[in-house]
Amino acid sequence: SVFQRTARNVAVAGNKIGRSFDKIKIKMSSLGKSSKDLGQKMFLRMTLPIALLGGSFIKAASDYEESINKVDVAFGSASKNVKKFAKSAGKNFGIDRGAALDMAALFGDMGTGMGMAQGKAAILATSLVGLSGDLASFKNIRVDQATTALSSIFNGETESLKKLGVVMTETNLKEFALSKGITKKIKQMGQVEKIMLRYKFVMEMSKNSVGDFMRTQAGFANQTRILHSRFKDLSITLGTVLLPYATKLVNKLITMVEKFQALSPQTQKLILIFAALAAILPPLLISLGLMAIAVGAISAPMVIISAAILSLIYIVKE
Repeated sequence: SVFQRTARNVAVAGNKIGRSFDKIKIKMSSLGKSSKDLGQKMFLRMTLPIALLGGSFIKAASDYEESINKVDVAFGSASKNVKKFAKSAGKNFGIDRGAALDMAALFGDMGTGMGMAQGKAAILATSLVGLSGDLASFKNIRVDQATTALSSIFNGETESLKKLGVVMTETNLKEFALSKGITKKIKQMGQVEKIMLRYKFVMEMSKNSVGDFMRTQAGFANQTRILHSRFKDLSITLGTVLLPYATKLVNKLITMVEKFQALSPQTQKLILIFAALAAILPPLLISLGLMAIAVGAISAPMVIISAAILSLIYIVKE
């Protein structure tokens, strides 16, 4: 009968389709695994590291730019001397130039804020940055700890200095002043005079630390500090190249956000739906790979059964 012949034809066709699909399944499964592996490797070995490094370089350059601005404001025409000092701070004190500028700006802000001339503040600030590096080396502490302690020269706080072995009591300051031929009472001194007295006192009490970084530069600890400072300086150099492009990108994003906010709620919703479906190449490869594996896992008998059912439906309709 017509039905029997059709059924036999469907069976034969189904077997052929099944064998063909088995071959496709193997190829799709292999392609899927390859695509998934390639996508994962590209994402982990290329996309992610490059994005992270690029982001850190840009941040380093941006921070450096901000430090330059602070130094220019704090020291005015004397800022060129501070910038020159910062370039060699890595070699001489194990402090990268960005951090050196930032530290100098901190000391300069406090000094000029208390009435110190910018030129004098520049000399004092660079001296304290260098002392921070030497104290970090001699006391085996972090540079920022030394910087915090040396800020006491400006505010008169003494506890953090005690941790570095410098006891700056009023009595000790009076005795030190007299030993230097200074007879004026501390209470009668102006802000700048007090700062300079504390500075000279701290330098005297820290004389064993002065120059320690250069003396012990060949040691592992200071070589590590130099390596860290060199890497930071390199990050600034590379980030400076990338920064203009990143700035343009940010400006474009701002424009895009402004345009998006001006759209109707319906249009915004539509854009968000499309954005949710978008993906970069590595994740796309991973997704395609997984889909291919899933397609490859479908059994051939299911295709045969589906074809038979469709054929029967067609016959009934006829």
